[in-house]
Amino acid sequence: MLPTTRKDAKKLNLTYYDTGVPCKKGHHSKRFAHSGNCYECSLKSVRGWYSKNKTDIEWRKQRLFKCLKSRSVSKGIPFNLEYSDIIWPSHCPIFNSVLEYDTMNKPKNNSASFDKVIPELGYVKGNVRIISYRANWLKQDSTIEQLEKIIRYMKEHQSEHFLPLK
Repeated sequence: MLPTTRKDAKKLNLTYYDTGVPCKKGHHSKRFAHSGNCYECSLKSVRGWYSKNKTDIEWRKQRLFKCLKSRSVSKGIPFNLEYSDIIWPSHCPIFNSVLEYDTMNKPKNNSASFDKVIPELGYVKGNVRIISYRANWLKQDSTIEQLEKIIRYMKEHQSEHFLPLK
């Protein structure tokens, strides 16, 4: 059960509280402890803003960058990039597929993804490229030697069972 006052929620370090009283717009919804705003009103506002701006590619790129920075900091991964350090290609440099800069959905094979050229260095200047999610997933934590072994195996055992990558 949520506390009924913002003060109590903050004291307990909670995200939400519930007054039991509808907001100005009539929503019977929980409220955010940090702002006192109605959860339903905030959700409608965000959805409305997103639907108006979802075609703004520059905004999507900035959002991807902010998410990367936040995730890096929370996971303790080195990060010293500025937005201007990133080269934002229209196509994946590996598969030549058109990159999608979509931040609100589950990643697809052609979603833009940040690749650490040398993973141990983290997200630092000169070590980050944008490639497709698929390419980054295949590359993941593989070594060049491991990937070469896979290629050699596929070439040696080529048959109708192996379909070419798209």
